[in-house]
Amino acid sequence: MHPGQKPDRVCFVRIDAEGGLTQHQVLRCSLGKDGRFDLLDAKPGACAAEAAFRTRSALPFGTAPGAGVSVAIGRTGYTTYFASELIDNIKVEVGSGGFACMGRYRVRQSVGLQGAESLQLHCAELFSAGVSKSGAGHLLAGDCHLQGATLGTERAADARTEFIGKAQGGLAGSEWQQVLEQAFAACIRACRRTAAEAQAGRVGMMRRQAARTDDACPCGSGNAHAACCGRWHSGAMHLMAPTPQLLMRSRYSACVLGLHGYLLDSWHPTTRPAAIDPQPPDLRWLGLELRAERLLDANQATVEFVARSKLEGRAHRLHETSVFERVDGRWFYVRALEKAAP
Repeated sequence: MHPGQKPDRVCFVRIDAEGGLTQHQVLRCSLGKDGRFDLLDAKPGACAAEAAFRTRSALPFGTAPGAGVSVAIGRTGYTTYFASELIDNIKVEVGSGGFACMGRYRVRQSVGLQGAESLQLHCAELFSAGVSKSGAGHLLAGDCHLQGATLGTERAADARTEFIGKAQGGLAGSEWQQVLEQAFAACIRACRRTAAEAQAGRVGMMRRQAARTDDACPCGSGNAHAACCGRWHSGAMHLMAPTPQLLMRSRYSACVLGLHGYLLDSWHPTTRPAAIDPQPPDLRWLGLELRAERLLDANQATVEFVARSKLEGRAHRLHETSVFERVDGRWFYVRALEKAAP
C-alpha cells in the first residue's frame, strides 16, 4: 500500500486473556468504505486489526530481497502485516452489544518479510497457511508481503465522532443503527464537555491574568496587584522587592497565582530546589498575616508569618519564621528557621 492509498479490506484477530493472538480466529471486516472498516457481530472480548489488503492493476515500484510479486489477471495483491506496537495501539475491548472505535492510523511500510517480527511471520502463515514465502511461493499465492509500523495515530473524540457519523450512514436501517445512534450521541456529549472544560480553562486563565493587574493583591495589602506584588513579579522592577517583608508578601502572592518561576527566581541559589511540585488543584489560599520582621545585619533578616489555606475541606495554618539574605543588593529567601505546629 503506497502512501496516500487506502486498503480494500482489513483483517482482525481475537486476543486471548494473556494478550496473545488466538489461533485461527482471523476475522474479516464486515464492511469497508472510504477508508473506514467495520467489524460487525464480533464476539465479546478483546480484538485488534492485524493486517490490511489492497490490490493494484500495475506492478509495484520495485522489490526487495525476500519479496515476491505476481500478477493474476492483470492485478497484484499486497498484504501488510502490522507490527506488535501498532497492534497494541489498535487493540480494544468490546462488551456484549457494545461498540468500540479503534482509531485512525497511518502506516509506514517496508517491502518483504526479511527481518520481520515473529508476530508478523506468524500472522503471515496464519493468513496464507501452507504457502511458502519465497519468491516462488509469491508467484503461487499472488501476494506481495509488506511490514507495517505506526506512522501516525488519531484516536481523539473528534475522530471517533466523525467515524461513527459515517458508520451511521453506511449502516442505516440495520440492527446496528440504534447502537450507533447512542454511541454518536455519547460522542457529541463528550465533545461538548471537552469544549466546555477548555472554555472554563480559558476563562480561568483570563481571570488570573486580570487578578495580576486589576484585582486586589493576594498578599492582603489592600492595593491592586499591579501596584503591589505585581511590581516584583514582572516588569522593570522584577525581583527587586526592597525589604524582606515585601519579598515575603510577593512570594505568598506568587503561591496564590501559581507563579512557580518567581518562587524559584527569588529563592537563594545555595538552597534553591531544582523544581517546585505543582499545588493540588483544589488548594485555596485564604490569607497572609505577617507577625514580625527582624534585621540581623545589613544583609540578613528573618520574617515571621502565618499563611492560611484550605484543602479538601480542611483548614491549614502554616506558621513559619523564614530567613532572608541580600546578595548584590537583592533580597532572596534562604530557608525556614522554624515552624510552629498548625
